[in-house]
Amino acid sequence: MPLAAVTLVDYVTGGGAERAAMEIAMRLGPEVRSTVVSSRLDGSARTHPKYAATIAELEAADVRWIGLGRTSTARFWEWRALVSLLRREHVDILHSHSWGSNFWAPALGALGGVRAVVAHEQTPFARIGGVRRWGAQAIVNRWIAGPWADAIVVPSAWSRAALIEHEGVPAAKIHVIPNAAHAVAFTREELDATRAELAAAPDQAELVVVAAMLRPEKAQDVLIRAVAELAPSRPHLRLLLLGGGTPQRPRGTQDELEALAATLGIADRVRFLGRREDVARVVAAADVAVLCSRGENLPLAVLEYMEAGTPIVATDVGGVRELVTDGVHALVVPPDDPGALARAVDDALTDREAARERATAARTRRRAHFDWDTVGGQVRALYKELLADQSARGPAPL
Repeated sequence: MPLAAVTLVDYVTGGGAERAAMEIAMRLGPEVRSTVVSSRLDGSARTHPKYAATIAELEAADVRWIGLGRTSTARFWEWRALVSLLRREHVDILHSHSWGSNFWAPALGALGGVRAVVAHEQTPFARIGGVRRWGAQAIVNRWIAGPWADAIVVPSAWSRAALIEHEGVPAAKIHVIPNAAHAVAFTREELDATRAELAAAPDQAELVVVAAMLRPEKAQDVLIRAVAELAPSRPHLRLLLLGGGTPQRPRGTQDELEALAATLGIADRVRFLGRREDVARVVAAADVAVLCSRGENLPLAVLEYMEAGTPIVATDVGGVRELVTDGVHALVVPPDDPGALARAVDDALTDREAARERATAARTRRRAHFDWDTVGGQVRALYKELLADQSARGPAPL
């Protein structure tokens, strides 16, 4: 009989955390009866343009989706339906993603009688640029997930070290399971058509793309300043920003970024593409793909850039160096440094042969080491290990 696992997450789309949660839930295999519970969505999400495609993808992979329809953090009684489901279906594993779900999961798991709770943390940790951040996430890691979850999954060795050193999480509970990407392939005709859509003169255009939510930590402002530095010497340079904000703030920082581009005199060089279903194709059609973040864990964007075969420029944050080696797979620069970012982009656009060699090496590395099916197998193995430990310990004393 397959073990039963419930993936708990606020939404089904958004940033890398949501995407990773969906990918893992779909790849647990026939040994796991997989259900995704979206606490902040209700049944209407099945027809919502932002969520419908992902829900259909889940169900096509034989993963059940349930929208819990929670309306407020303070209304704790809105969790009753999930607790009932956990008890009724004798769920073995409750696997929560991101700090909001990680906050509730240990209590929900106890009330629902699950055998093990797994907390999955994708976001940057307590120190970014040497600054201590006592936010809700750090509190959840230190005081709730750390002591009360049976296991904590992180995608990088960097994040494991951060949890141990800065947030006091027991090392034995932390499991490193990396993120991954899908294999993609596009014809020359498809890429040419995409370039024609994105640039008035596609044969001359130099397209720089960044795929990230429009949030301050993603630092698109730094990249806009870098493009402004390059603009006088590169008249055909164009910047494409893929991604939107959060459900609470759909435009994210777009207004501020538009104002900055206008102030720097490059408003006509910057395009906000929003959320698109063809992100991989846009990245593959670009000349340079950039990660300009101030803080990351193990960024899905870089993995997707690696697979796309597009030359990469990335800031040296989080676990980026666990994905790429500077000069071999990408050009790695310090965060919050528009000048360094501009020089790296300029280098990638100038020495095309070296850039292509790095891009080819990056794709080869992605395909050898970062595959979603492998990740799903690692998570499934963790589930079995946790349940075996529970069985070996026997029932708790009365």
